[in-house]
Amino acid sequence: CQLPYFFSGFAGVRPEGYSIYSEYARQGFFELCAIAAINLGLMAVGGGFCRTSVRQSRLLRGLNLALCGLTLLLVATAFSKMLLYMAAYGLTPKRVCTCVFMLFLAGVTVAVMVLQFKRFSIMRFAAVFGAGLLCALIERRPHPFGDFVATHTGHQKRQGDILKDSPVGQQSVVLEDHADLTP
Repeated sequence: CQLPYFFSGFAGVRPEGYSIYSEYARQGFFELCAIAAINLGLMAVGGGFCRTSVRQSRLLRGLNLALCGLTLLLVATAFSKMLLYMAAYGLTPKRVCTCVFMLFLAGVTVAVMVLQFKRFSIMRFAAVFGAGLLCALIERRPHPFGDFVATHTGHQKRQGDILKDSPVGQQSVVLEDHADLTP
C-alpha cells in the first residue's frame, strides 16, 4: 500500500525504509515534477484532439479537473515532505527555491482549473506568476536569502554545531561542547 509513503509527511514522520530525510523529500519532489508534466501533457493532448471546446465537453472538463486535483494533492504531499526535511535540517537557498517552484506548480495548476470555465492566456499567467515569484526571491541583495535563512535556522545551529547535510552524514548532528544534549 502506497498511502503511508504519500501521506506520512502530513503526520510529520518518515515512512518505513526512508532513514534519510533528503532522500524522502527529493524523491517526492521529482515524482511531483514527472507527474505534473504527464498530467499537463495529457490535458493538452486531450484538448487538442477534442472536436468541441473544453468548456463545452463536460467529460473532458471533468477529467481535466480530476487531473488538476490529483496534481494539487501531489504538490501538497511533496511540500509536506519538504517541510519535514526543513524541520529536521533547517532552510537553505536550494530548499527555499524548491518550495517556491512547488508554489509555482500549484498556482499554474489552479489556473488550469480556472481555465476550464473561463478563457484567458495560461502562458501569460504562468509568465507573470513566475516572474512575480522570481522577483520575490531576488528582492534583496547581495544574497536573496541571507537573513531569512539565518533567522529560520538559528535555533538549529548553535555555536559549535555542525549539521551534516549529505546523504551519508544526514542521520546525525555532531554537537561539540554539548555533552548534556548527546545520548
